[in-house]
Amino acid sequence: GSRWAEADGLLAAAAGSLAEVPEERRSRAETALATVQLLRARRLGDIEAVVDGAGGMLHADGSAGAELQALALMNLGIAESWTLRFEQAEAHLGDAVALGRKLGRPYVEMGCLGALGVIANLSQRPDAAEELSRQALAVAERVGWASHPIVGVAYVTLASVLIGRGRLAEAERWLERADAILVDAPEPAVSVGLRHVQGMLALAQGRFEDARGAWLEGERQAEQLRAPHFLAAVQRPWRLRAQLRLGDVEQVRAALAEAPEGAAAWHNLSAHLHLATGDAREAAAAVAPVLAGETFVLHVNLEIEAFLLDAVARTELAERDAVERSVERALELAEPGGYAWVVLTVPNARELLEAHPLHRTGHAGFLKQLLDQLGGAGPASDAAGELPDPLSERELAVLRFLPTNLSAGEIGGELFLSVHTVKTHMRKLYAKLDVHTRADAVQRGRALGLLAPGRRT
Repeated sequence: GSRWAEADGLLAAAAGSLAEVPEERRSRAETALATVQLLRARRLGDIEAVVDGAGGMLHADGSAGAELQALALMNLGIAESWTLRFEQAEAHLGDAVALGRKLGRPYVEMGCLGALGVIANLSQRPDAAEELSRQALAVAERVGWASHPIVGVAYVTLASVLIGRGRLAEAERWLERADAILVDAPEPAVSVGLRHVQGMLALAQGRFEDARGAWLEGERQAEQLRAPHFLAAVQRPWRLRAQLRLGDVEQVRAALAEAPEGAAAWHNLSAHLHLATGDAREAAAAVAPVLAGETFVLHVNLEIEAFLLDAVARTELAERDAVERSVERALELAEPGGYAWVVLTVPNARELLEAHPLHRTGHAGFLKQLLDQLGGAGPASDAAGELPDPLSERELAVLRFLPTNLSAGEIGGELFLSVHTVKTHMRKLYAKLDVHTRADAVQRGRALGLLAPGRRT
C-alpha cells in the first residue's frame, strides 16, 4: 500500500510539472506519463478512471518517438479492452502491433495480439480469438518468452475458446500454463478472467465444488479492484449454478429473490432451480423472456442455454413439438461458433439431443459432434492430432456419420456434399485410420476418442 502511495505521489508531481517541460520535449513527457498511468491502472484495476485522460495525452503524430508510442498505444488498447471499448481498443492495438513489428519489439507484439484475442473472444468471434492467441504464443515461443507474464492473457483466451468448443483436455493444458504465470505476476483483470475460465472448465467436467470455488475466488479478486470488473456480475449466477448442482437450493432461491431484473443469466438460473425442484411449468415461464428477446444477453451461450432449458421443461410437460423447436433453435445458435460448452453444462441435454430427429434437423453434423462429446468422446482435434496424418474437419464430419445407417449419398445430403466427395473423404479417412471397412473405421474412431464409446446410434 505504501509503495503505491509513493508511486501515486510521484505521478502527481510529474503531472504537475508538465507545464514546465520545454515544448519540444513535452509530447514525449506526456506520452511517458500516460503510459505509466495506464500501467498503474491495469495493476490496480482502476482503468475506467484514467483511460480517457491518459488517452488524451497520447500524440498520434509520432512526436513522442516510435518505441514509446508503441508501448503507450498498447497499454491504452489493453485498458480500453477491459472497459469494453472494443472499437477504440482494436484501432489502438492495431497501430501498436504494426509499430512493434516494425521496431522488432516482441513484447509489444505479444501484448497487442493477446489483447486483440480478448476482444475477439468477448465479441463472439472465436475463430479470430483462437488465431490471435496462437499468434501471440508463437511469437513468445520464437523469442523464448513462453512463461513471460505478458502472454498469460493469450493462454487464458485460448483456453476459453477451446472450452467453448468442448475441447476440454486441450484447454486444461493451457489453463495450467496461465495459472503458473499469473500466480507470480498477477494482473487483476486477467486473473479474474482466469478464475472465470477455470470455473467454466470445472462445471463442464462435473467438478461442481471446484467450479464453485473458482468463481468464488474470481468474485473475491474482483471486489479488491478499485473499479467494477464486468466479469464480477457474470460470475455470480454461474457460481450459483454450481451450488445448485451441489444441492444448495435455499441459497440459490435467496439469491434469486434479490437478483437484478431483465438479465438472461438470472432467468436461466431460475429455470435451473425450478427444474431441480420439479416444477417444469415454472421453468418454462422463467426462460420465456429470454426466448422472446426481452432480456439482456451478454453472450449467445445464454440463449442456447435458455432454449435447452425450455426443451427440458417441455419434455417433462410432454410437449414434443415445442421440445423439437427449442432444440433446433439451440443448435442453430450454437453451430456457427461451434459452441459446445453450455450444452455440456445443462442437465439432461444428452437425452434431449439423442431424441432429436436426425432426419429433420438442419444441423446433423454438429448434432453428432455434440452427442460424441456428451457421450464421453475426447476432443476431436486432440484425438485427431494423435494420428501421423490428422483428419481434416470434413473427414471428421463424415466419420461421425459412419456409425449410422445412412448411405454415402445420404451423408452427402446432410453435409451438402456430393456422393463423390463423401466417398473421397471416406477413402482418405480410411487410409489415415489404417482400416479397410466402415465398421473398422467406426471402431478405430472410437478407440481414438473421435466417437463416443458405445453410444447408441
